[in-house]
Amino acid sequence: MKQVPWLPVLFFGLLSLVACSKNSPAPSPASRNPFGVKDVGEIDYGEVRKFASTTSLSGAANDPNAEKWTDPKSGVSGLATIEGGWESRWNGGSAGTEWRKGKAQIKKVNDSYFIFYADTSRYLIEGKMDQDVLIGRYINLESQKDTGPWVGRVVSMDRIDGQWSSGRWDFRR
Repeated sequence: MKQVPWLPVLFFGLLSLVACSKNSPAPSPASRNPFGVKDVGEIDYGEVRKFASTTSLSGAANDPNAEKWTDPKSGVSGLATIEGGWESRWNGGSAGTEWRKGKAQIKKVNDSYFIFYADTSRYLIEGKMDQDVLIGRYINLESQKDTGPWVGRVVSMDRIDGQWSSGRWDFRR
């Protein structure tokens, strides 16, 4: 039986562990969100409720998000929760009237919902459900001064009509 020198095996094993840990960021123990990214910070729910009261997200059939703009292959039915994968788009701010599209993931932790969104930038939204409306804040993870209130009406398990301070921010699947 051939003996394997233990020192090179141990060295390469440790090297593999270090390489894996650099590629897969571990969630911060102080983080509230399940994505292991910077939190949105403390949320002033009085401020976001005030913002929500100025929006007009009725969930109507003539809303810009009512027409299904996602890939027909991404359609799902019969879901009982908003958790999971979504397609998302936003306009306003630097996008003007153009829609910027990306992918999103929604996860619930205790009574908070976390939405991780990515296109050319990455964002985190944290909010709480008030009947069929999510209210909270977003943060641009690349430019952390880009933060503000966000509100989203859960119209169905495949449609969330959203608003941020400079435009729309919708979700479909």
